[in-house]
Formats: sequence, C-alpha cells, structure tokens
Amino acid sequence: MKKVILLGLLICFFGRLEAAAQGPVSKAALAAGQHTAVTRKLSSTQIEKILKERVARSYQTHFENLPLGAKLALYTEETPPEKILNWNKFSSPGGKSPYEDLFFWNLISEEAKQNYFLAANNRAIARVARERENAARAVKENLSKLWRRRLPAVDQPQDKTLLQAIPSRAKYLLLGEVHEHPEIIAFVGQFVRGYQAKFPDRKIIFLTEFLPSNPDKSFSLRYMTNPTDIYVPLFQSLLRRGVPVKGLEHRYVAYNWAEGVFATGALEEKQMDIWTIPEAMRLRNKFWLQQISRWRSKYPNAVFIIYAGEQHLSYNVSFSLAQQLPPEEVFVAQLFPKWIPHCNEMTVLETVGEDWEYSFAQEPVLRWKDPVLRRIAGADIRLRIPLPRAKK
Repeated sequence: MKKVILLGLLICFFGRLEAAAQGPVSKAALAAGQHTAVTRKLSSTQIEKILKERVARSYQTHFENLPLGAKLALYTEETPPEKILNWNKFSSPGGKSPYEDLFFWNLISEEAKQNYFLAANNRAIARVARERENAARAVKENLSKLWRRRLPAVDQPQDKTLLQAIPSRAKYLLLGEVHEHPEIIAFVGQFVRGYQAKFPDRKIIFLTEFLPSNPDKSFSLRYMTNPTDIYVPLFQSLLRRGVPVKGLEHRYVAYNWAEGVFATGALEEKQMDIWTIPEAMRLRNKFWLQQISRWRSKYPNAVFIIYAGEQHLSYNVSFSLAQQLPPEEVFVAQLFPKWIPHCNEMTVLETVGEDWEYSFAQEPVLRWKDPVLRRIAGADIRLRIPLPRAKK
C-alpha cells in the first residue's frame, strides 16, 4: 500500500516554512492553512511530483522576478544551485536532518527531500537579495555620517580596544570572523584571556560553529586531537583555562559534505559547499539559537562568547543571530585580516565605501558611539587583525 498524506497538512507546512524563511507567520496565513485541511489524500508519487513542480515555480517567482540590482547583490553560492551532489551522505551515528521535525519527511524519497530544500532555498534567496539591497541602501544614505562619526583609533593593542568597547551589560559577545586566518584565531584566544583577567568573577561559556553540537556536555581535551584542524589549539587552550567549549553546529551539517553545482558563466560550473546557501544558513542559525537557548537555561548569568563566521553574526545580514538575541545584551565584533588591496573579503559597508571612495577597509579599527550607525555598519566594532611580528 502506498503511503499517503493529507494535502491540507502538507500545504500548511509549506506555508509555515515559507513564512519562516521570509518573516513571522501571520494569523491569517495560519487560518488559511487550517481551512485547507480537507480529506483529499495524495500518494507519495503525487507528492514528489508536486515538490518537483514547486522548485520550478519558486525559482520563477522568487528568483527570476528579482530586480537586476537585487540579483547582482548575490554571491555565486547565493544563486539557485543547478543540482546537489552527495546529498544525505551522513556519517554521524544517530544524526537527523534539520527537517526531521516535519511529519512527512520520512515518507518521501531523497530526490523529493532535495526538491523541498531547493524550493525553500529559492524563497530564502529572495529574502537575502532584498535585505542586502536594503543594507547597501542604508549604508549609501549614511556614508558621510559613518565616515565622519567613526571614533578615533587609539594607539594600543587591539584586544585592549575590544575589551574597552564592550558594555558591562553585554551577555552575548559575538565574534564574527573571516575563516582560517591564524592571526584571527590567536587574537580570539588572547581576547578571552584578557576578558578573564578583567572580569575574573564572570562565568564564560564559549560557543562555536567549528564543533558539532552535544546536548549534554562540553568538549574535552581528549576529543580535540585532530592535528590538521587549525582551530583545535584555541579550544584546547580555552579548556585548560577552565572555559567550557560548546559546539553549535547541527551534526547533520558537520558530517555531511554535500556540494551544490552553480553556474558561473557560459558552460562553466563551480562546486561549492551546500551549507553556505541561504536556506542552509537559515536552518543552521535556527539550530544554533536552539543550542544557545539550551545552554542559557543552564547558565542564566554567564557571558556567552559566540565565535563563528561573520555572515552568521553581523547585524545587517539575513538570519543573523544578532537580530534574534536580546538587543540590549548583544555586542558584535567583526574580525577581519589586515587590509591588502584587492585581496580581502569586505562587508557591505566596506564595499559600498570603496565604491564611493571612503577607505573604510583600510581602517584598522572601526567603531561608532551612535547605536543606529553601528547597526547600519553591521557591527559595534570591526578590527583588522595584523599578522604577528616575527620573533627575533
């Protein structure tokens, strides 16, 4: 006998997912979903056909219809992938998909699951494009203020500048980095040591995307033995200093090396990590917030240092953790490598500023007193971390 599912419930779940990707679920939308809960049943084959058609329809509705300016604001991995390779090659025992809570998830094939993900991604792409366009517009409208009102740099070590900038009420210190720069990783360790010295009575919990989640305990020194992992020495040093280290990443993501195939030009393709595309970022950040909430219930008064990629944490990026944590308790620091012409990644602020001949990217420290300007810029402070001086 073929597995069947209620059409109305399926539609309701699709509506919830679309709303989650684009904004809050309205009461009217929920009422409409409940109204469609009719008794018509669909076979698994019919459901899979609907999902395949939904990918094409959502591509046209949410991507093709985007204004050209919004499309140009997208990175390659933020455009719809043509296909996914190695989907569901998951090696962690007992791990579940980020969609596992959908009641129909285990009733459909792997191809149908991919199509569900791709359709949701088309909707998430539209949100990312709109919000990045809005972020760039806000920067352009405030460029002069952002340049004139930036606080002067002080001639002192950058970790001291960061410590002085953090308000005493902050309970979530978001350190958003550009990945795999040894000088940034070393700086994070130096900063945590300085924070411990300045606030010896505060409990610190260190949470990071660079480890898979564990719902029950911190990671141990014995676990962190991979000599090729550039982040392991940092975690080991934190544990030796008595700082609990918690993983944020969904185990399905941490152990699943799926790739998307993206068109980059005429007859050219590029394979890229599927977990950086818009819907994946939404799912990952949603899961991270669940882990943060779990640890917060256990450590209600602790300071959480959250260490991850800048695109997960900055105020002006889609699905940002900074937008979803208590605003009066959040402090965002962007950690970038030292500026090198034409080589560095840049934020919306720096990209727009360069276009308008404001050299934000070359500033070793960027910060503002005005909280509105901080949110437009994307962070409370942005540091460009130099390489350490060679020892003589």
